[in-house]
Amino acid sequence: MENGQRVIVASNGVFVQVKRDWLDCVERLGGIDAALPLPYGKMTPSVRFTFGTIPIALLDAFIAAGRAGLPNEIAGGLIYSAQRATLRLAIYEPLHSTAHGIEYRMPPLARDESIAVDLHTHGRLARLLVGHGRRGRPFGEGRWRVRQSESGAAKRGVPAGAQRDVQAAGASVASGGGTTG
Repeated sequence: MENGQRVIVASNGVFVQVKRDWLDCVERLGGIDAALPLPYGKMTPSVRFTFGTIPIALLDAFIAAGRAGLPNEIAGGLIYSAQRATLRLAIYEPLHSTAHGIEYRMPPLARDESIAVDLHTHGRLARLLVGHGRRGRPFGEGRWRVRQSESGAAKRGVPAGAQRDVQAAGASVASGGGTTG
């Protein structure tokens, strides 16, 4: 499948597939009445990153930059190069940064690059995420929260299948771009 998204009807439900250079995600949207016989096979939800796992060295570098920026917030992103099939860390230029929020300028991207993961810290403040995660624990509790974003534009309500926790200490990682806080 080319980059884009599509709805898939399978015998075990309705699914959405989102494809980017760096991501292939299939997430179940809902069920289908079992009494309705469909001539389709079953689908399985999945998330596959072209680059494999997020390199811990990039997260460590972001954590170090976040600590160096204390007490203010910092923002950055993991940028995927389709040509090289690699990720790189970019720390965004702060336009205005405090312990309560940050406004920043994102770097220009090469033609083959896209934002795979937007990152930002919360300075020394607690995270302000509302609700609970898939396992019933509050979002961000002792973990990074990672949400993938193609454009880096602020995203709210990202499908649960596009969210994955990455074990780390102290800050949060969330999609969004431009302003946090």
